[in-house]
Amino acid sequence: MSRRALAGLWHFARTPQRAGWHKREALLGQKMPHEPRRFQTVAQTPIDRNVKQILGLLQSAPGKSQLAREPTAPRSLGRVSPLTRGLRAAEEASEQGFGDELVLAALLHDCGQLLGAGDPHTASLPPEERASKWLRAKGMSTQVCSLVFRDVDTRRYIWHMDPGLFQSLPDSAKADLTAKGGPMAADEAAAFEQLRLFGASMALRRCCEVADMAAEDPRPPGGIAQYRCLLEEHLGEQLAEQCWWETLGESGTYHLKR
Repeated sequence: MSRRALAGLWHFARTPQRAGWHKREALLGQKMPHEPRRFQTVAQTPIDRNVKQILGLLQSAPGKSQLAREPTAPRSLGRVSPLTRGLRAAEEASEQGFGDELVLAALLHDCGQLLGAGDPHTASLPPEERASKWLRAKGMSTQVCSLVFRDVDTRRYIWHMDPGLFQSLPDSAKADLTAKGGPMAADEAAAFEQLRLFGASMALRRCCEVADMAAEDPRPPGGIAQYRCLLEEHLGEQLAEQCWWETLGESGTYHLKR
């Protein structure tokens, strides 16, 4: 993990035993013994669990309805799984030198297609909203979740700027996308351009379009395992930012606030 990700954990290493093990349990999500042992099996932490669930979702076998092309992709392109599309988009974002959060957003932008089928509370939500809510619950940053959520708005902005692109879509795709708002109006587009994440949203969409164009590339995308460390570091940084310490008066004791 990065130095910032370990900032919150550093105080735990220095906390004397008299402060109580329960403070460490609060962050690490595991039961600590009263006396530390040199060789001990470490329980799975919340970060480990969330990383496993995120990667597990992407690796879940897609059904027939989930093997699809983007509505804006040419009809000649083959159907690909959300995992393949995400891996290719993340590779493009990494090759372009974008930050870690944009790389993760590219990897996860299509995971909403894999969510909601068995949950009556989220089944009716649009895929991008399902994905952003689920990722936020797993500890992903607001920027990653916002980029995933804004993906449809980015496409609506592009259709406003290039009306011919929208008109060239098949009628079925136009009907589906019109239900999502269709091309932005001029005032919507102007407001969208003022958003803090406007540039990042456009960069993410370009990476996704490159991933669609590479759908028929015979070379397989890189494996998903390479993103495990990136996810662990990202979730660790978010946890460190959510936790801060407050001196209680006794030297070496701290209070964890969430």
